[in-house]
Amino acid sequence: MRGACLPRKDYEAKLAYQREHYWRNRDRSLAKRRQHKYGISEEQYSEMVVRQGGVCASCGEPETERSPKGYLRALAVDHDHATGRVRALLCGACNRTLGHSGEDADRLRRVAEYLDKQQGDKRTYEPDPKPVSKKKGKRSK
Repeated sequence: MRGACLPRKDYEAKLAYQREHYWRNRDRSLAKRRQHKYGISEEQYSEMVVRQGGVCASCGEPETERSPKGYLRALAVDHDHATGRVRALLCGACNRTLGHSGEDADRLRRVAEYLDKQQGDKRTYEPDPKPVSKKKGKRSK
């Protein structure tokens, strides 16, 4: 019978099997995903890693993030969302930063300028010692 729902017990067993299968075949699974999503083979990905010295093309640091199972994550494939062209490999932090900025170089420059300015400014925000509270019950006219 096609399309029928599995009983909860069978469904959980199927999910457990799928998770186990993924982790047993993780490298092959990641290679398939890169091929499908970015059009690069495992050999091309490996060449990029070697060419970049195993570090992020943006910050020059190796990947430090780990998966839930404790594996060191692979460098992320950075690509132009408009054209699909693969640009380089980035660490997770740089990849997320680029994504959250909307890939806007001007915005990233302004953020860098802001950080440079703030590092020279030793002042910090100090809240008022007594917060102003609004009185309840009376309306202002």
